[in-house]
Amino acid sequence: MKAIQQQILQGNYIIVPRGVLDAAASAELKQAVETAIAQNVKQIWVDCEYLERVSVEALRTILYLSSITQDAGTKMLLYNINPAIEAAIKAAGLDKILHVVPTMKEAYLYGRRHS
Repeated sequence: MKAIQQQILQGNYIIVPRGVLDAAASAELKQAVETAIAQNVKQIWVDCEYLERVSVEALRTILYLSSITQDAGTKMLLYNINPAIEAAIKAAGLDKILHVVPTMKEAYLYGRRHS
């Protein structure tokens, strides 16, 4: 099974990474986000429920992806983040840059307010 699963739900591109988001999985995540951008979706939701850990390289990739999605006029939201990953995001100062919401419902509501 791939480390990254993808689907479209109500016009939103949902990406579900699993396990450890390391350099190899980060490349797969980057490809998934680039695919979503190419499909001109307005929002990309990254469901982090099944993520166990993220590497420093993965955090750099997420920051880069946040930048390219913004440049493309697409919003990238992360949700269902476990406390350890949330702490890593905060420690890197990315909580002030990334759009992080607690659940898919909040991602949906955020999208409705910002579309």
